[in-house]
Formats: sequence, structure tokens, C-alpha cells
Amino acid sequence: MTADNLKRQRARPVFREELPLRVDRTACVGMFDDFVERYSLQNLARSDVINRLEEIAHQLRHSRALAADRASRPNARKTLQKVSELAQFMADQVGQLPREFVDNYNRHMAASCTDMADLNCFLDAWVAQLTEELGESAFAVAVADRHKLTADDQNHLRRFAKIADEAFLKFNHLPMEVTWAIVLMEQYVRRSDLLTMQTPAVTSIQLMLKHLSDISYVAAEVERAVRGPRSDTPQMLAVQSLAGLFRQTTGNQPTHGFHVGRHYIGRPMSPFDRLVDHFMKIADPDNYRLGGLGEALEHVCWPSRSAQRTIIIDKKRATRERHIYTAFQDRGIVTNIPSHDN
Repeated sequence: MTADNLKRQRARPVFREELPLRVDRTACVGMFDDFVERYSLQNLARSDVINRLEEIAHQLRHSRALAADRASRPNARKTLQKVSELAQFMADQVGQLPREFVDNYNRHMAASCTDMADLNCFLDAWVAQLTEELGESAFAVAVADRHKLTADDQNHLRRFAKIADEAFLKFNHLPMEVTWAIVLMEQYVRRSDLLTMQTPAVTSIQLMLKHLSDISYVAAEVERAVRGPRSDTPQMLAVQSLAGLFRQTTGNQPTHGFHVGRHYIGRPMSPFDRLVDHFMKIADPDNYRLGGLGEALEHVCWPSRSAQRTIIIDKKRATRERHIYTAFQDRGIVTNIPSHDN
């Protein structure tokens, strides 16, 4: 291992457009031909059981591929910080546009104010589109009306058009992890309070950018407080699906244990354990991904133990809520949901 590989990788902002992956489902065909006889899955037609196993494997692989392309927590936090800074910078730049241009833009874009006022949730595509349109208008005025503008105003509009184009590319290519973090934080603030039907177009855009800056800041602060690896959701869902198939095909409840009779074996040994272990070795043969398999089996087979964790989960949720309210308070934002402490 080289010295470079030992260095900690710094978090970096990530701006990209995430599209659904195309996964070849035929890759799972023929992988589970011996499962029906080996685990006595006989209450359904053999072909139906095999099709269901192939479907679970396909969903697991597809989810794995999507999860692998997600922005990491540090990178998502860094991106949220960059979005907050960029949106605040753009809002400041909009506030410095020449008065003549602003008045003209407001007259021509009055109809769009109604659409903007109707928005009650974050839409990154809308922010990107409005930023781009304002930048294009600024550039068009700088070129067409250059004889009517002072040199300073003309240069200002050209610079703003360039900055708006760069902002559009970033706002329009936010990773899903970043967009979702912003959407979650947006639930705490009523967007309808920001705009009215009478709000001028340029002012509406400026308020939306300021709102995006505030929400992104809060989302970044909340992400900073989150620690530890993400839960292995694809694996958990696969085990739950296998449990349903096991009940349907055998008539038995899935169990999880480390004993054969009274003898401790040291590894899961129930029929369902062996089925899941064999399935994972075929569908997801990566030993590094088996760390959460025991937890998934416990969750499915020992619901009473999962229920005992409710108190711990509630404490973690309350801690997260405190982080959220503290971040909003630091930003000077009044939330529409009362704090649990009140």
C-alpha cells in the first residue's frame, strides 16, 4: 500500500445528475435452480419460487448499485455548504442588479410570480431554471441595450450572467442525497410565507435563493452531527422478502439461532439462516457486506428484541430534532413545528 492510500480523503462537493441505473435482470437467471429442493420450498410452483428468488436478487443488486453511487455523508455535507454559500452569493448579486433592468424584468415576468407563489416545497429544478432565465435576460439586456447603459451597468450585467450560468449548472446537478436532505429540512418552514402574488419577480427569485441558502445551511449542520455508517437497507429488505417467501413456501416461521439442539455452534444454523446465507453468497458474494446480516436476521426473526430498541431509537430521534431546531435558531429562522422541549 502506498503512502497516498494511507491519507484520509477530504470531503469534496459533488454536483452531478443521478439517473436510475439500468440493471440486466437476466444476470440472475439460473442462479437458484437448486434452492427449491435444497430448502424444501414446495408450497408454491417451482417456477414461481425461482422467479421470486431471482426478483429478490435483482432488487438487491440494483439497490446496491444505486447505493454505491450515492454521495457519502461528508461529501453531501460539503455540497450542502457549497449550495448554501452559492445561493447566498447569488441572492446578494440579484440585490445589486441595476434598477432599470430590475423594473423592466418585473414588468415582463409578472405572470411568473403567481407560479412562484404557488410553490410550497423545494424544487431544485425551479431554482436552477429561474436563475438561468434571469442570467439570460441580464446578458440579453447588456448586449441589446448597451448604448443605453453605463459601462459599469453593462459590465455588471455581463458578470452576473456568467455567474448565473455557473450557478444554474450546480443547482441543476445536485445529488439525490443533497436534494433529499434539503427537502427534509424544508418541512420545518412554510415556503408559502416567503412569496405572495404581489411579490415582484426579481424579489421572488432573491427570496427563493435566500431560502435555499438557509435551508442548505441547516441541512449541512444536521448532517455534521450524524455519525457512523449508513444502515444496510438493501440487505435488510432482501432478508425481509426472503422471510415472506420462506413462510409462504414452507409454512414455518423463520427462526434465527446459533444452536443445534443444545449445542452452541457459533454461527447461524436454523433452516432460514442457512437459506439466507446461501442466497447472499449467490446474489451478493462480498464478505465485507455481511456485517449487518446478523442484525437483519434478528430484526426479522426476533421482533420482540427489535421492539426493545424503541427507546434507543426515540432518544436518537429526539437528539436529531434538537440539532435541527438549534441549527434553525442559529440561522434566525422560525420553524412551523414547535420544539419537543416546549
